[in-house]
Amino acid sequence: MNILIIGLGSIGQRHLRNLKKIEPKAQFYALRKKYTTPLLNSKNKIIKGNIKNKYSLKYINNLEEIIKNRIKVDCAFVCTPTSHHVSQIIWLLKNDINCFVEKPLGSSLKNIKELEFLLKKKNKIITMIGFQLRFNPIIQYLENILKRKSPIGRVLTAHIHHGEHIKDFHPYEDYRISYAAKKNLGGGVILTQIHEIDYLLYLFKDYDFKNISFISSKVSNLKINVEDVFSANFLLKNSKLCEDDVYCILYGNNLLQTVG
Repeated sequence: MNILIIGLGSIGQRHLRNLKKIEPKAQFYALRKKYTTPLLNSKNKIIKGNIKNKYSLKYINNLEEIIKNRIKVDCAFVCTPTSHHVSQIIWLLKNDINCFVEKPLGSSLKNIKELEFLLKKKNKIITMIGFQLRFNPIIQYLENILKRKSPIGRVLTAHIHHGEHIKDFHPYEDYRISYAAKKNLGGGVILTQIHEIDYLLYLFKDYDFKNISFISSKVSNLKINVEDVFSANFLLKNSKLCEDDVYCILYGNNLLQTVG
């Protein structure tokens, strides 16, 4: 089996570590641009060694080398900054390569129609996006509660909150160069913490979202050009279930630092 990792930052290396355990006999190829991220352990701490040597990687300089050198890639993992995702998935689909892409799918609607067309046309190609929190036991438990009559009673409100500090994301590098800090790379709290939006939609997939309002802003003194707080209000309706509406508050601040 030949596996391609596109991007060898912290998440690319995490997938590489896991895949090495699952498929120890696989040949791994890697495409990276900056070569700045050092070898990391499972806690994102720098360790001695060379990524290429440790994982017996074969580097390629661009995706076209796969075709030129007739490399049969069985699956690819897209672990690049968000703004590059869509174009790379499109290339993989056009070349019949199964792919897993890190969240979120993209940072804009550019080329989304082409991607949608290819996903329908290449429906035998396996694709998946990294919304792994759907498989978290807590989320699965909540889903079961919402699907059946529960002893806790009817759900009337939901409050989702998540907060992290951007300096904790990649402790091995200056946060200012992180994709999460840059608008052109798809950073910001809304896209970086999109897990919460995803499992909200997953848990309430039978509901229509009405009366949506939100605010987002940058309130910290961090040197970033993206929003660091986001708050949204939803009214969820499900006429089929003939139940009361569900009021939901979604709040996230993954980049927040006290202004001082």
